[in-house]
Amino acid sequence: MNISFEQVVQHIETLYSTRDPDVVNRIQNELQELQRSGDGYQVAGMLMKHSSRNCQFFGALTYAVVINSMGPKLEIDKLEVLVREMEGHICAIVRSGETEANMFIIRKLFSNLSLVFISNHETYSNPVESLLRSLCGSTDLAQVVGGLQDMQLMVLVMFSSVIVEDISKQERSAEIHAVVESELYRDLIIIYDFLNSTSRSVAIDSLALDCLNSWVTYISVAECNSQVRYTSVETLITFLFNHFSTQQNPADDEVLKLINKAVGVVTEILEINPRMLTPEMKSYLDNLLFESQNWGAYYIDTIILGEAREMYSEEIDSFINLLITFLQNDILKLSKSIMHTNVQYKIKTLVSLTNFPGTPIEDESVSDQFLAFWEEFINIYVDDIDTFEAIFLNAPNDRQSFFSKRDEIINDVCSIYWNKIHLPELNVLEANKSEFLHYRTGVSDLFIAGYSLLSVPFYEKLTHSITVNILETDENPTKIIDIESTLYLLFKITEDCTFYESQSSILIPYVDSLFESRLLDVIKLYTAGEGIYRYVYSTFVNFLSSIQFYLKGERGSRYLGTIFDLLFSIVLDGPQSLSLNTSRTILKICQECRESLTSFLPNLEVLLVEMLKNLSVDGLIRQRMFNAYTSIAQCLKEPSKFSDILKRMITAIHNRALEVMNSSPQLNENEEDYLLSLLSCVCEVGRACEIPEEVDDFYNEEQKFLVNQYWIEDPMQVKDLNLSIVKTYLLNYAPIINNTTCTEKCCLILKAGIREPIEGPFKFPMDTIFNFISAKIDNCNIDSVPYLYGLIETVVIVNHKFLDQEIVGQLVKRVFTDHIDFLKSDPYTINSAIELFATILERNPSLIVSLPVFENVIVGFAIDGLKAHEAFIIKSISKFWVALIALKKGTKENQDFIRSMMVNTNLGTLFVFDLLKAFLGTPRSNLDHYYPIFRNLITKYPIELKKWLQVAFRELKNSKLDEKNIDALISRIMATRGQRSANDILKKIWLQLNGLIEFNSRSF
Repeated sequence: MNISFEQVVQHIETLYSTRDPDVVNRIQNELQELQRSGDGYQVAGMLMKHSSRNCQFFGALTYAVVINSMGPKLEIDKLEVLVREMEGHICAIVRSGETEANMFIIRKLFSNLSLVFISNHETYSNPVESLLRSLCGSTDLAQVVGGLQDMQLMVLVMFSSVIVEDISKQERSAEIHAVVESELYRDLIIIYDFLNSTSRSVAIDSLALDCLNSWVTYISVAECNSQVRYTSVETLITFLFNHFSTQQNPADDEVLKLINKAVGVVTEILEINPRMLTPEMKSYLDNLLFESQNWGAYYIDTIILGEAREMYSEEIDSFINLLITFLQNDILKLSKSIMHTNVQYKIKTLVSLTNFPGTPIEDESVSDQFLAFWEEFINIYVDDIDTFEAIFLNAPNDRQSFFSKRDEIINDVCSIYWNKIHLPELNVLEANKSEFLHYRTGVSDLFIAGYSLLSVPFYEKLTHSITVNILETDENPTKIIDIESTLYLLFKITEDCTFYESQSSILIPYVDSLFESRLLDVIKLYTAGEGIYRYVYSTFVNFLSSIQFYLKGERGSRYLGTIFDLLFSIVLDGPQSLSLNTSRTILKICQECRESLTSFLPNLEVLLVEMLKNLSVDGLIRQRMFNAYTSIAQCLKEPSKFSDILKRMITAIHNRALEVMNSSPQLNENEEDYLLSLLSCVCEVGRACEIPEEVDDFYNEEQKFLVNQYWIEDPMQVKDLNLSIVKTYLLNYAPIINNTTCTEKCCLILKAGIREPIEGPFKFPMDTIFNFISAKIDNCNIDSVPYLYGLIETVVIVNHKFLDQEIVGQLVKRVFTDHIDFLKSDPYTINSAIELFATILERNPSLIVSLPVFENVIVGFAIDGLKAHEAFIIKSISKFWVALIALKKGTKENQDFIRSMMVNTNLGTLFVFDLLKAFLGTPRSNLDHYYPIFRNLITKYPIELKKWLQVAFRELKNSKLDEKNIDALISRIMATRGQRSANDILKKIWLQLNGLIEFNSRSF
């Protein structure tokens, strides 16, 4: 050794005491070097004999390094010496009487022996018996187990546990599982037979339960990965079930800990390997848990529902989890047997536990645990309705009794959860808000399942509950909390089930009954911003958002005025979060019920003007209100009236923006946000002006003609006004001209009408849009460019048939060629440019391929793009090159031009070299983006590609490539003929040339 043993000891003590990272790093390096050296084995033994626990533990660690350095297979003599030495250290610790204090050292030595066993189980086949020999001089466990000291027995149990835990951590050979079953499992049964036959200490019992839990996990692993089957587990299960006795007092802390561990082990068996329990064992467990005189009932009365239950939250969770897991293993049988007396008692027990005392989340979690179980229970009846109908095909009376009992159970459970989701005191709710709201969502899923099964009568029962509570609110104002709970459930059910109009129509009478019973009047009795009532209002607002099918009908439209008055009062005066939610509901109602709301336009306009002036109004609320107002106005169908409304609305926005701009040559953050909010309002107006459905469904032929003609003429110059706003923001007002959000919103305004089938207030000529883009690109921050290119791309997608090459050529020069150095500085801009050119090539390649700039600049730009590392750029580059090679919509002249460019210049050679280099250098996750390029090249240029690939592979100068290999690789690539099999070949080339191998494969 380069250092003395005393220095080694000093280093170890320093390592475990210092907090200086530099010292730790230096000492670790020195000690690790010593562990890996030829002196490691000697040092390990010396350290194990030292009095310091730190040194002993480091000695155990050093043995692990020595074992790994010896290789997986040890010579028999070395193995025996090594094993005896480590067993000797374990025995020395046991004899010292300080086993518990040194347990961490023993565990590490166990892991070392386990490591030896895993690699050498052919020669070291029973490490437990080997350790037994060191402990007491015998390997016959059955003969000596009764005479072992408690600590010796505990050491054997712990060792057995460590071995199977270590084996379970990684995939192992089938052979080791066979050895474990024939050798170690035999000894395990001997130990547990002994434990079952005698009284035992709490420490042994606890350790034995831990060991059994490890074996349960291991048995599942072994049976999945080998032919070994553990069919004789009666001894282990008996040991477990012995803990479930009414003779034991669960109020005793030590007893309760053991019971809780046993509950956990049984649950683990049921979750991962229920086949371990025979039908007889399951029946016995059923009786233990659910017979009225047995342990389960006693445990429920004493611990689960006992007076001191607040002390036992962990035990309660474990026991409830056991019940649920046990029943879920055969829930279909349970659901079929609800008429049996024993099952009814079982259900009664479950319902009683579901109604666990306390507020959910705050002081009870049992009802939350049961949620998934009850939902699954209900869904059994929903999903297997035919099965249940078939059971009673010839017994109508039995059928009626069965379904009545089923409905009774479901209604009892739902009644409990209805009470559970009542809003608690405000301070309790605020302390657990996200968890409680998540709990409510789970309950709503249960009620949705209930509605799926019980249908309209279930819905009717909920609405009737509200009408009854409404009658009592005058005398008992707290009834609003009952109403809120039911409204919440109705909202969730309605939102889920009314996707199809046929389903929503059957609910109209029941929703109508709520409004006829003066629900609106009752809600208005409470103040939206006051305490718990803001949650009441939030639920009511959400409910309104789910019943557009009712509000747009004859019955519901009667209440729209009152509803709007209430909702707008919330938007203007309510808490911010509630106001935002309410604005979303208003927008939804206006979009769905627009035809019934045109009479409200004058009042809405007054409100909008106020919102426009008020800087304190949330920008998102303001935007939604402009969208809502426009959605209603569009239904006038008379373009002159619609135009008049738009003119006033957009003029008001424009004037307000100009006021701020003229008064503020420099903007603070609030003013900038306000100006952008005004611009966003124009965006929302443009979005709302889009025809909401197929044009022929929205307008008749005459209306369509008149609307189209009107907006061609645009007598009120609404389009000019919109463009004036865009010009002001995009080009003229310096403080905001380089704001990326400003550019984005202006592009959205210019884009709003592009896809419209007829003329409209936001449908602008292409040359107008292109002029704005050309003007903006000269005074533009880099982050804004992708939005400009995205706008051009949308124009190309919609109008590619009407564009000509000259216009596109001029535009490309203005927005691309003249600024190419600027554009190359940002990956997102590069990506947006490539996306644009790829889209042109896909839609109408004639617009671009013959332009001089295409061959001279764009293609080179796309080749440079191959060097990118960002996945989103690689994806766009792939799209570009696939479109260029395939040229699916190109003319013959286009095809000939591209072929000439690829073949008659050095482009093909240059492109394929850069492509191959980029492909081989990219991360594996990006390979899929390159495959289509290669496959299209193989299909389109089969002869030329062979030559290009030969040049490329040679230029790569990869050490793994010679002429023979190159020819073989190219032959394999070309043999695929561009089919999907090319993907696999290319992946294998990538793996080979990067020095990697595919999982479970070494060659191709």
